[in-house]
Amino acid sequence: YHETSTPGYFHHATRRLSFCLVVDDFGICYHRTADLNHLVDTLSDLFHVKVHPTGTKFLGLTVDYNRTARTITLSYPGFIKALLTRVRPNGVKHADTPAIYTPPSYGRKGPQLATQLPPSTPATEDEVSQLRTIVGSLLYYSLAVDSTILPAVCALACQQACATAHTLKAAERLLGYVAKHPNASITYRPSDMLLRAHSDASFLSRPNSGSVAGGYQYLGNRQNNHAFNHPILTFSTLIPVIVASATEAEYAAVYANCILACDVRRTLANMGYPQPPTPILTDNECAVGLANGSLKIKMAKSINMRLHWVQDRVKRNQFTVSHIPGSNNIADFFTKPLPNQSHHHLIPYLVN
Repeated sequence: YHETSTPGYFHHATRRLSFCLVVDDFGICYHRTADLNHLVDTLSDLFHVKVHPTGTKFLGLTVDYNRTARTITLSYPGFIKALLTRVRPNGVKHADTPAIYTPPSYGRKGPQLATQLPPSTPATEDEVSQLRTIVGSLLYYSLAVDSTILPAVCALACQQACATAHTLKAAERLLGYVAKHPNASITYRPSDMLLRAHSDASFLSRPNSGSVAGGYQYLGNRQNNHAFNHPILTFSTLIPVIVASATEAEYAAVYANCILACDVRRTLANMGYPQPPTPILTDNECAVGLANGSLKIKMAKSINMRLHWVQDRVKRNQFTVSHIPGSNNIADFFTKPLPNQSHHHLIPYLVN
């Protein structure tokens, strides 16, 4: 057995068996019982091994494999209940959304103003400690099965070092949302195992002139570009530099998506699914022009140093970056009716 270029992912040299190892949890893909027995016998020489041939549990997640529908559903029953019992034993008021939505001010003349938090009293050490427990727990949960709370968790994580009463109020609302929706799940459907990515950014939406990058990466089909799947990777993160425009924020989001997609592409190749150029969709035509080298801008040293790596990868045919056809907003693309699809998915608000 040898480790591939993906850390924690192993193949056997001659047998059709591979496994993912995280600390002491093995997630095994095998085709013959004899191959599984060989791995178990090998491990038993060194460790005490418990085997669950149906593989219904992995890393705390419940794995439901429906062989008739050919779907795999991941969930984490009991996680939210255990968290609420720990941090809010007396209950919490339910909320309909993970965070309070602040609508944009359309028609404003002049430059866009940076977001500022209202004045508020600092949180105590005990409150900060509990906030870290909430953020750490929900971060894993959001990355695993519920990406709808990821932007709110990201925002709290950015404020926990200097938390205030306003931060605690936001955490309370997030707990109210997960209390109302405690059993999130995601379902993977059959596909051609081709990686697809959607990128978006939010300019000046965080305090201190911060902007947010988000992405939704899933496995799609060759013939039907509108056949969406639940994501194998989502992220919502503060852009680590102060960007000068919405275009630069969108370009930074494309850069972040490409960086993460490199690891996903490598993993898929190690699994036996080598990838053609991965399409990255964004709703900003200037960011597309920058990525493809068809748009030149002046006074762009910061972009040259940090983000033009994307241009190099596009030239190497590792990615293709394009604008969403017929739409100026990425959410419109996900909500309009799609051909050959009885229902449509909403992109998680990963940047709001």
